[in-house]
Amino acid sequence: MSVAALSQDERVAALRQLLRPAKLRALAPREVMLQASRFARAEEEFQQCFAAELAPLRVSVLASLSSQHLIAVLKLFLYAEGFAPAFAASEYDGIALEGLDSAAPVWRAEPEALIVLPSVEDIKTWPKLFASSDEIARWVEDHAQLYLTIWRQTAARMPDCRIYHGLFALPLERPLGNLENAAAYSRTNCLRQLNRYLTHHAPANVTPVDLDYLASLAGRLQWNDEPSYFASRQPFSLREMPLACAYLARLIASGRGRVRKCLVLDLDNTLWGGVIGDDGPGGIRIDPTDPVGEAYLAFQRYVLALKDRGVLIAACSKNDPRIARSAFEENDHMILKAADFAAFEANWENKVSNIRRIANALNIGLDSLVFFDDNPAERAIVEQYAPQVLVIDAPEDPSLFVRALDLSFAFEWPNLTAEDLARTDSFVKENQREELRKQFADYDTYLKSLEMKATIEPTQGKALSRVAQLFNKTNQFNLRTVRYSEQELEALIASQDHLVLHASFADKFTNYGIMAAAVVRFVGDTAFIENWVMSCRAFKRGLEDAMLNAIVAFARERGAKFVAGEYIPTQKNGYVADFFDKSGFEKGPPNAQWSTAGNALFRLPANGPERPHFIAAG
Repeated sequence: MSVAALSQDERVAALRQLLRPAKLRALAPREVMLQASRFARAEEEFQQCFAAELAPLRVSVLASLSSQHLIAVLKLFLYAEGFAPAFAASEYDGIALEGLDSAAPVWRAEPEALIVLPSVEDIKTWPKLFASSDEIARWVEDHAQLYLTIWRQTAARMPDCRIYHGLFALPLERPLGNLENAAAYSRTNCLRQLNRYLTHHAPANVTPVDLDYLASLAGRLQWNDEPSYFASRQPFSLREMPLACAYLARLIASGRGRVRKCLVLDLDNTLWGGVIGDDGPGGIRIDPTDPVGEAYLAFQRYVLALKDRGVLIAACSKNDPRIARSAFEENDHMILKAADFAAFEANWENKVSNIRRIANALNIGLDSLVFFDDNPAERAIVEQYAPQVLVIDAPEDPSLFVRALDLSFAFEWPNLTAEDLARTDSFVKENQREELRKQFADYDTYLKSLEMKATIEPTQGKALSRVAQLFNKTNQFNLRTVRYSEQELEALIASQDHLVLHASFADKFTNYGIMAAAVVRFVGDTAFIENWVMSCRAFKRGLEDAMLNAIVAFARERGAKFVAGEYIPTQKNGYVADFFDKSGFEKGPPNAQWSTAGNALFRLPANGPERPHFIAAG
């Protein structure tokens, strides 16, 4: 793409097509570097055209070596993830010189994301040969202290900033040769211990970035580029810069709530070889004695591993639904079963419509979906008409399917909770609930039959991680879209003026875990709901009514006469646009004491009647 040679409309359209993760990953490394250089001249124009679709993001880079090329490429991948990044970078040897200097530009920029990239060259002393385990442990602790101090000071000054700390990539050279692996005092093993120490001591605001994995993935001969290092102090080869930046961008995006939750799969020639409608359940290639069948089984095994860690699995196939399901029911070699799918769309409609139907059924956005289909024509249609969906460029050879999906980094999440692991099971059980609902003439009777229970209590201890996750991942039931880090929530919990509470929810089919959370601020005679979020899996069950009753009760206990709230609209939270009206709040004029957004303030007397629901106390 020669940006300068195109008209404005053509230039913007070309940039829009290019700035998608799959498109960038498909380019050769040299082409990505060229595009980064060209994009710098068109960035302002691109921002103006797509301002409504891009989220501003302040990023600081604190690096020991040169970060110029990394920033140029990372910028492309962050735009592809839906951000408009503004970068501030340290000077050479920046961690040592600027890491603790609050007046340095990287800190004055007030970053929302901080990338820390140390270098093995920072280490000036090593344990001596035959050093004892205690001496090595002291060496590890000494060399970790600078980073731990930076982490703590960042959390104190900028609680909303998430740190992405690059772990050390093991060096190419091995002075001890084969003994490097056996000797605890070798540089290789000392760096491994330092990486483990940093990972173990990383607080909630720090994401350790496994650069050694990337180095081994690329191959250390490719990752290391000595001429570039000595000429311009590049931390790793320009050839692998796109790989590192794609990884970093995905980690940053997921840390900002851009999480991919669902894998949408074609069936024929994607989960098995052949066409089920022509070959029948016994004729498709899924036999472990067949090399092709074994490749499809390996892909199914990987998909099942994703499902087991909380990724939703959905089928989207142009097929007769009965025939499509017969593959899972009648072929004994099948690893995936029909019950593993949270949604199953098999019909003769176009796949874009079916993908939208899947998103609606699972109550998630299109930007939460990842699409994997062997047919390039189907992929192109989805890319064109549902651009929010991440489309994986599936290779022709099924033996490479696992590699293509895994290296997309699609399902990099900032953390993993028990609620994530139960997600798929809850959608499968939803089918049982739907069958139960059909047995009742009215919805209230159906709700009573679910035997729902909820425990609503102040947040503390182990619940903190899940509550922070809810605030940062939830978009639909999110009244003000205020995001909180774990550190911020800990400070609010300790505050006399705030209350943080959450609701654990269960019915006779599923124990959902923590499904709702709220932060309430007390000023005078009013308890103001700073934010309130609830998972879509608890919609229309009455949990919002139980939660409101609890908020009002806690407010009364603290002496408040009123509960107040505000709705700040976003592109995704229209579901709660009329929540306060429906819940009996009175609408009033904006009040700058609570918010400068200029929206109406809603108020409810704290001594009013409770909202009815059918949820028992847990």
